[in-house]
Amino acid sequence: MRKKIRRLGGQIDSIKMLSYANRYVGMQFKRNPPPLEIDCSSFTQMVFAKVGLRLPRTSQEQAKHGKAVNKADLHPGDLIFYHIPDRNPIKGSVGHVAIYAGRGSTSEADTTRKVE
Repeated sequence: MRKKIRRLGGQIDSIKMLSYANRYVGMQFKRNPPPLEIDCSSFTQMVFAKVGLRLPRTSQEQAKHGKAVNKADLHPGDLIFYHIPDRNPIKGSVGHVAIYAGRGSTSEADTTRKVE
């Protein structure tokens, strides 16, 4: 699983954003969800909207926004995009998105995990 990292411009209240995001950690994760369920990109879209930033609906579209940053320069609130070959075998394609939560962890629709 390869990662891309993007930072959306401007000042965001990452503490407020992550506090809101953590309310939803562990929700049922669904790919291509019906309107009342959530997947990884609708999760990031919802959380960023809470702090006044609009994101496109899909992780592929979200990956086109912001600027690339190195893993060593991650800040809470940065988006991390993953290539998942089982979902899309095209090299470099985006199959998952998570919000960097600091201290090597992420906040995402299905779980909280460590950034490797």
